[in-house]
Amino acid sequence: MFTLPQPPVSLVPKPAALVQSAGSFTLDDKTAIGADATSRPAAQLLTGWLQNTTGQAPKITSKGSITLKVNPSLTKLGAEGYLLEVSPKGVSLSAPMFLHKPELKTNPGPALYGDYFTLPRAAALAEVAWTSQSQRSFADFTNRMQRQYVRYTTDGTDPTASSPELKGTVTVTRFEDFKAITLAPDGKRTSLIFETSASQGGKLAEMPPRGNDSRAVADPRILALIRQTRATAPNGFTEASAKEVVGILLEDGKLDPVEYDLLDELTQPRIRAISLATPGSTETIIVGTQSGTVHKVLSAPLDDQVRKLLDAPLTQANWASLVERYVYSVSSAVRTVSLLQRLIAARWEASSISNAYEAYAETVGKLFEFSKALPIDKQKSGRLLLYQACKGHDGSRNDVVPDFLYNWVRQPLAP
Repeated sequence: MFTLPQPPVSLVPKPAALVQSAGSFTLDDKTAIGADATSRPAAQLLTGWLQNTTGQAPKITSKGSITLKVNPSLTKLGAEGYLLEVSPKGVSLSAPMFLHKPELKTNPGPALYGDYFTLPRAAALAEVAWTSQSQRSFADFTNRMQRQYVRYTTDGTDPTASSPELKGTVTVTRFEDFKAITLAPDGKRTSLIFETSASQGGKLAEMPPRGNDSRAVADPRILALIRQTRATAPNGFTEASAKEVVGILLEDGKLDPVEYDLLDELTQPRIRAISLATPGSTETIIVGTQSGTVHKVLSAPLDDQVRKLLDAPLTQANWASLVERYVYSVSSAVRTVSLLQRLIAARWEASSISNAYEAYAETVGKLFEFSKALPIDKQKSGRLLLYQACKGHDGSRNDVVPDFLYNWVRQPLAP
């Protein structure tokens, strides 16, 4: 049930039941949108749409006078079922899920209203709640929904009404240079700027901020083993010698930070010189891309450390440790992303449209909140780790995961 001002109101989709009463809700600079982790992506998009159309940009909090809530029990109402209540005190919208996957379309018809506005019924909700009665017209509303233009740039600058119109495939030199916006026929912007990725100004970089330093401390036995094997193995390792190295490192049953660093140096994906320090001496050795078997042997203890963190309950401390592994080096980043994808995949298998992708959305939301709680210099790395794992999993499944479930992770954190 919802309350709306008299006279009759036009809503899309048309409600199965309607109850009207006196009064209306007013959007002002104190208005906030209440959303949890599941509905936060929808709230972010609604905030952007309201800012572009009304000049007001409601903050997103845990509680607000506008409330968006995913309620799986409403699936009984059908694919477009919803419960909307508007009163002078606030607006509440509940639905089985918010189908707001961004789509770049140049001519969306009435059947694609949800795709164009990215949040189904947000346009109709705003039209009813924030348009004065004298200016409210369903015919005009329908006409304004008929055609939108996508303007884009490929040089990293923000697109404007004079930028090229998107009419087909676009080729870019750098992935992060593509940006796009949607415009109404009168040239008025109707969306936030869509960015594929970014590397400056509080946005996300494409790779971890730090790498290996080509230095490590080694047990004298390991250095002697490398010397002995070098005559027959250009990279200083055979499968047998790699197993011996791992055996020496794990003699006490654990891998300490110094030992982790050594294995990480030995498994970097490129040929280079490494300075190995032993008690009383330092020697430079040349190592390179190891064979598949050797690399697997040397990487196994590193994989085990990351896997143990992922097998344990999801906690702030465990996530902080994973982010530290992610920023450690290139090979460590690849390892951490790959293993995190397995966790994401498991959550996806437990998710479906019938349960509003609850397991997947809850996990992504939780890890995003963990990233926000990290030290400021690690927050972007945490978000990028999460995004790359989600994106990698989605790609491995032929892009079956709705983008809105994880794309919002890339957005800059609120100041």
